[in-house]
Amino acid sequence: MKSPEYGSGRDRESQRGQMVEARELMIRKQHERIRNRDRKLVDVSAYRISYCHREIGETVYTVRYAMEQEIPVLNTSSWDLR
Repeated sequence: MKSPEYGSGRDRESQRGQMVEARELMIRKQHERIRNRDRKLVDVSAYRISYCHREIGETVYTVRYAMEQEIPVLNTSSWDLR
């Protein structure tokens, strides 16, 4: 007989599912905090210096946000921002 503290297979599956959902929520919240922080930095900036070398990620998001706000952006990589 199994010890009740370990629960059944279904209980473990349910717990794993809840842990995965909690982790995904934590990651989404972290990305949201980073984007809010980056937006605040852009909002108080006269210009933006970046090293953006790919089309995905937080850096490109921040650079595009700065460009939308018509803040001059100097990208130090060879990748074209437009």
